[in-house]
Amino acid sequence: MLPRRKGSILLRPVKENLHNPNTEHQEVEYQREQAKWHGKARRHAETEERFRRCLYPEPADVQRNYEELQRVQQVHAAARAAQSAATAANEARWAQRAPLKEPVLQTRRPWEVAAGSVPEEAAAAARRSAAAQDAAENQRMAAAAAARRMAERANERECERRAVTAEESFFNYGAASQRWIAPERRLRHTSPSPAGMVMRSTAVPGALANNPAARLRPAQGRRRPQTDRAWAQSGQPC
Repeated sequence: MLPRRKGSILLRPVKENLHNPNTEHQEVEYQREQAKWHGKARRHAETEERFRRCLYPEPADVQRNYEELQRVQQVHAAARAAQSAATAANEARWAQRAPLKEPVLQTRRPWEVAAGSVPEEAAAAARRSAAAQDAAENQRMAAAAAARRMAERANERECERRAVTAEESFFNYGAASQRWIAPERRLRHTSPSPAGMVMRSTAVPGALANNPAARLRPAQGRRRPQTDRAWAQSGQPC
C-alpha cells in the first residue's frame, strides 16, 4: 500500500473573507497616523502643564491641584467603603449559611470531633497553649544541657589543674611535702669532733632557739661534698 501523501496547495478551498491587498487604504492609514500623533502631542502638553503647575504654581493652580487631590481621595475612600461593605455582606451570608453551634471538645479522643465543630478562637487558644508548653520544655532542656556542659568543662578544668599542679610533674618531686628537706639543709650523721661537742655543750639555749640553722647543721669543721668528684677535688682523706 502506497503511503498517503499531503494534498496539493492548489486543491485547497478559497477562504471567504480573504484579505484583498489591492484595496486602497491610504486614507485610513493617514487618519490612524494623525490620531496617534495628536494623542502624543496632547499627552505631552498635559505633562508640561502638570510640571508647570508643580514647579511654578499660581494661586489658581494651587486651588486646582487641591481640588484634584480631594477628588482622587474621595474616589479612593468610596472604593474602600465599597470593598468593606462587600466583605461585610459576604461574612453575613456565610454566617447565615453556617450558624454557630456549641463547640464540642473531646481532648482525649480528638479524632472523634467533627470537622469544623471547634471554633477558630478555641483552636487558636489550644495552639497557643501547645506552643507555650513546647517552648517551656525546650527552654528546660536547653538549660539542662547548658548546665551539663558547664559541669563537664569545670570537671575538665579541675583535672587539668590537678595534672599541672601535681608534685609528680615537677623536677623537684617532693618539694611541697613536709617530709622533704633540701640537700643543703639535711643533717649529716657523722661523729662530731671534740671541739664541736664542747661548742654544742657550751651553747646558749636561747641562741639555738633563735637560730634554726644552728639546730639543723652540726658544729663541725669541713663538710663532706655531695658527690665523689667534689670529694676527690677537695683533697680530704677518705
